[in-house]
Amino acid sequence: MALIVGPDIHGVSGEPTHIRTLLSSPLSREFSLSYCRVGGGERRPDPENSLRRNAARLLSPLGVAVKIVLERPRLVHINNTFNFKGLLRDCSLALMAKLLARKVIFEMHGGHPESWLSQHPAMRPFVLLSLRRVDRVVALSAEQERFLSSFLPNNRFRRIPNMVDPEGFSPSVPTNPPAFLYMGRLHEPKGIFILLEAFGQLGGDCRLWFAGDGPDRARLQKAISERGLSDRVRVLGFVIGQEKKRLLSSAFAMVLPSFHEGIPYAILEGLASALPVVATSVGGIPEVIRDGTDGFLVSPGDTAALASAMEKLLSDRALRDEMAMKARERSFDFSVERVSAQYIEVYREVMG
Repeated sequence: MALIVGPDIHGVSGEPTHIRTLLSSPLSREFSLSYCRVGGGERRPDPENSLRRNAARLLSPLGVAVKIVLERPRLVHINNTFNFKGLLRDCSLALMAKLLARKVIFEMHGGHPESWLSQHPAMRPFVLLSLRRVDRVVALSAEQERFLSSFLPNNRFRRIPNMVDPEGFSPSVPTNPPAFLYMGRLHEPKGIFILLEAFGQLGGDCRLWFAGDGPDRARLQKAISERGLSDRVRVLGFVIGQEKKRLLSSAFAMVLPSFHEGIPYAILEGLASALPVVATSVGGIPEVIRDGTDGFLVSPGDTAALASAMEKLLSDRALRDEMAMKARERSFDFSVERVSAQYIEVYREVMG
């Protein structure tokens, strides 16, 4: 048995999506999988009451210990995004699991380990000690892989991308007028205000849809109104399930101008929906989007380059449609079948 540890699987961000996908992937046919929630801060379409959320935050590490003792899994697979509280908790859980004689995989999701540790130097010894003690570290991007190679031998870590089920998405048939789709958290580091500014520079009749929620939603709506774009820009809030798939299938292209990313699930779902993707060349995105083939890559914060890339798609429908076809083909490189095979291989290596 393997115990998968991570945030609330009812959350809408990348890490819960990843865990849900793992639990239903071919990995679950090869190994008996159990899940234990840790933390209490995940964004959900149906918000959890504060009492339950705080109880989960405080008591979930104890729940992991109890599951390890009672269920006796051979392997504990910990999922972590680099932030202070989560890293302190998850590194502690990794060390505890090792003390209980369990094999441990520590998987890093979105985050920039080296830059984060540079900002929190007191945490570096503890984090490196923990990562050296686990049996395998899974990295999401080449950037994370380079960090691990600075202190771990090559056989102790592995880069595995996020995954998507392309057959679960329909190729897009864009609405008229065409609509650019942003899907993610409404937070300034995601580049949402850069995107709004770039959209305002476009010629022709087109639309912009923001699907998501976050701390800067009210500020974004105010900026849309101040720029006189209320008739062309919509803020849709959380979009999940079939509603999300319908939105993807009617968009013209996806835009994700983040300043920091891992490999966003939104991009993989955009590719699976045959959407050209305009994104920033940060994190693991350049390992997914082939610039000029299935989308365009621009530097973060470069409003002019972002607007230019969006304008290219608008002004050349043949180019857009060719990129859409290539995007759909590209999504199969990240299919659940293909990527989960890599997890199966790692589980077998670690568990012997």
